[in-house]
Amino acid sequence: MWYECLDNNKFLLSLYKTVPTLLDVQITKIVISDSGNRITIVFRMPFYPDFPPEKWKLKRFNSVIVELDFFAISEIKISSNANFYTGNIEIKKCKDDMINITIAGNVEVNFWAEAGLIQSIEGYILGN
Repeated sequence: MWYECLDNNKFLLSLYKTVPTLLDVQITKIVISDSGNRITIVFRMPFYPDFPPEKWKLKRFNSVIVELDFFAISEIKISSNANFYTGNIEIKKCKDDMINITIAGNVEVNFWAEAGLIQSIEGYILGN
């Protein structure tokens, strides 16, 4: 699964019986930084957790946003025909332990990274 390729995934695993695949997710941010050596992807999880933290329950959060960071980037390609990004995110380990990241939807992204981690997972209230 996608999260197995990423460091810092224990909190994510504690939230779900089965961590969902990233199909048709809303992508809220894609950032290229550090002279192209770092890519950040922020997206909404497709489902609310089975086991949300107590403070999320108290605050009545109904959605989860995840921030992923990838490092030592190579072979990046990005194209889009929209300004509201949704797509399927696929993250898999491939040749030489490199991570291949592909987003397919109304934004198309493909790149290779040497390392990736879950930077943050936050609950929030998604309005109507």
